[in-house]
Amino acid sequence: MANVPEMSSSFREFIANTNPAAALSQMEAHGADYGVVFDHNDSPSMLLTLEDFILAEKTGVETILHPRAKLRPTIVMPGNITIAKMLEHPAVTLLEHGARGAIVVHRNEVKGVVGADIFMKELGSGSLSDGGLTRVFSIQDSMLGGNQELGFANVMCKACGYLNQLRFLDVDHLPICQNPKPPEHTLKP
Repeated sequence: MANVPEMSSSFREFIANTNPAAALSQMEAHGADYGVVFDHNDSPSMLLTLEDFILAEKTGVETILHPRAKLRPTIVMPGNITIAKMLEHPAVTLLEHGARGAIVVHRNEVKGVVGADIFMKELGSGSLSDGGLTRVFSIQDSMLGGNQELGFANVMCKACGYLNQLRFLDVDHLPICQNPKPPEHTLKP
C-alpha cells in the first residue's frame, strides 16, 4: 500500500447520481473532509470537498457528476507507490488546475485521499504558479519498474460532460475529448 502517512481516511463515497444536497448533508453529518464520487462504471472518479458540494448545490444540478456542477479535475493514484513516486507522476500537474488532491485506489477500492496540501508540503513549494512542479515531470521518470498500476487524471469536459481519463493535462495543447458521440471537439476542462 501507499507509503503516505498523511493519507486521509476522512471521506465519504457517493455514486454518480447522488444529489449534491444529499451528499452535502452526509458530509456534514459525518464530519468528512472529502467526498469520493464513483462514476457510472463504479470506478472512483472525482474528489470533492464541502466547498465543491455547496457549489454544485447552488448550480441546481440534480446529480453530482452533472457537467454544470463545475467539478475540478481529479488525480487517481494506485495504492502501491510512495508519495515520492506520486509526485513524479505527470497527473500531479492537475494540482495547477485546481485538483483537490488524489484518490488512492487499490483494486478499485478507495484506500484513502491525499489532499493537495500534502502534495504542496512534500514539494516544499508555496506556489504551483512559480514552477514548483516543473522539476519533477518527464514521462520516462514517471514509469515504475515491474507490474505496477498507473495513476491517471479525470477531467470532465465542460462542453459535453464526458469524463476524460488522461495521463496528464496540458492546457496549452488540449486533447480531443474522448466522448465517443459526435461531434468531435477539443476537451474543455
